[in-house]
Amino acid sequence: MADIANTVAGLVTSIALSASRVKTNKLTCQQLALECKWVYKRLEKKELGPLADPALNGLVETLEACKKDMTKMEGSGYFVRWLRSGTIEAICNVHMQSIERWLSRIPQKPSKDELDKDKKEDKLYEKEVSKNLYGATRILDSRVPSVLLERAIVNPDDLVIGQEVGSFLYGTIYSGTFMNQPVLIRKVSDDYADGLKHIRAGVILGRCLMNCMNIAQVHGICKGNMIVTQASTHGPLSRHLITDTLQKVVIARKIADAMMFMHELGESDSTVKRSFTGIVHRDIRAANILLDDGPDGLEPKITGFESCKEDGSLTRDYPISVLEDITRWWSPERTISGTSIKSDVFAFGVLMYEISTGMEPERDLVAKEGALVAAEKGQICIEYTALMAKCLQAHHDARPTMSKIVDELQEIERIFGAAHRPEP
Repeated sequence: MADIANTVAGLVTSIALSASRVKTNKLTCQQLALECKWVYKRLEKKELGPLADPALNGLVETLEACKKDMTKMEGSGYFVRWLRSGTIEAICNVHMQSIERWLSRIPQKPSKDELDKDKKEDKLYEKEVSKNLYGATRILDSRVPSVLLERAIVNPDDLVIGQEVGSFLYGTIYSGTFMNQPVLIRKVSDDYADGLKHIRAGVILGRCLMNCMNIAQVHGICKGNMIVTQASTHGPLSRHLITDTLQKVVIARKIADAMMFMHELGESDSTVKRSFTGIVHRDIRAANILLDDGPDGLEPKITGFESCKEDGSLTRDYPISVLEDITRWWSPERTISGTSIKSDVFAFGVLMYEISTGMEPERDLVAKEGALVAAEKGQICIEYTALMAKCLQAHHDARPTMSKIVDELQEIERIFGAAHRPEP
């Protein structure tokens, strides 16, 4: 049952994200997150039994309880109340004991030395990812520990390539399976072989973002020219018409939250250089948003990390065949001064149009200031259209941050949620 594996993967990702956001007892929380990741690895390898085993529902319940507590621990008020009593550490220890009970199900349990080695490698991986967030090219550097490089390599023996399902900037997309889990395989065309190093850097940087629930998991690279990523239930947003107004707002807010996570990495991680100001996706559009089923409706996942760079990187050459098409999402300053988090904000404004109307933007509408906003016609609400207009401001300094965008979308979501709530 792939559903069990996907559910566990989602819970583990949420736990890791919460652990990255806590403000105290951080080491204990991160250790718990590593334990959860480690049990998921055992599940993937079927060391906890067949995925169809109903007993694995108990693992889901264990991780759901862990997620619930870890989410609470993100709030500063929670820490202030419990800091003196040491309850946070005690709660984490209870969850660790529960995880250890699941690990005891492994038929041929590794020795303590092997377990310690595996956990040590996980810690090293997390540490190296944190160190290298500010520069994808550093991750490819030969001085980087091999454990980090190995995690970005997909074994061809574990990959099964299926039928062609679409295309992307640099080649063709295929369906397939990786370790018996559904995936998308982006095969880079021979015509863009010279740019493979840049693509690899972006993909590995994408792996560093996998702690965010609304960012599609990047498994890695296979045979040097195939990018293996998480599959989705409903495919890209560009091919899925959403009719529910509240769901449109929720999807926009979740995408904005994931972009905020990317943009603020340099601010939240003390291991990152002070000069680093965030990761820029550089290709935000509906075609790069995958839709999955979630507990409260459709769950968007940002993908398409082939162009991902750090803030301030200049726009490099793209394949001529696609350049004319993708510039509809580009900010006015992009070809002159390079990409920045504010160029991502402009692209998000265009994406808001796509979410609202269900259509891609016409080139002349994007080029003419105010035309795209007028064409949207306030289909969701006045506040949504006004926020979209702020994102599409011609001058980058006039555009809001993703943090501000999230706040405004949350307020719009709250208003719509209250309107949709049935009367008692």
